[in-house]
Amino acid sequence: MCRNFRFRDVTLLTAGILMFATASATLASYPTETGVLVTVPLFAVALSFLRSCPAAFLSKAAPMSMQGEAMGALDSASSVCRVFAPLVAGVLADKLGSSAPFGMCSFACLGGLVALRMNVGGVMASHVASSKSKAKEE
Repeated sequence: MCRNFRFRDVTLLTAGILMFATASATLASYPTETGVLVTVPLFAVALSFLRSCPAAFLSKAAPMSMQGEAMGALDSASSVCRVFAPLVAGVLADKLGSSAPFGMCSFACLGGLVALRMNVGGVMASHVASSKSKAKEE
């Protein structure tokens, strides 16, 4: 089960982050109508992974008694990002040009990917330990 957990959630989340970073970098490099037309489908697929996978990943990784708290924290963090990211993007666009927000987004995605990949071992270990303790209780 642990391998299945890792493949479905972490791999799809990684794919979503990479697609979003690629689309952002492409739009930063080609901020034209053609750039938008090329990247919109990639953004759409990436967002489908990035909206669903974190919740699935977190609900499986968090202990049953903390799942509500973990999902609330995820939702709160997502809401804060939806408020502040456009404000930061607007400032970057004003100060550095229309490509800057997309370049920043690409770098942020890659930083998040590094953090995810570095933390997966810890999350996976806690998930396995939690699964083993549940099996012992039953």
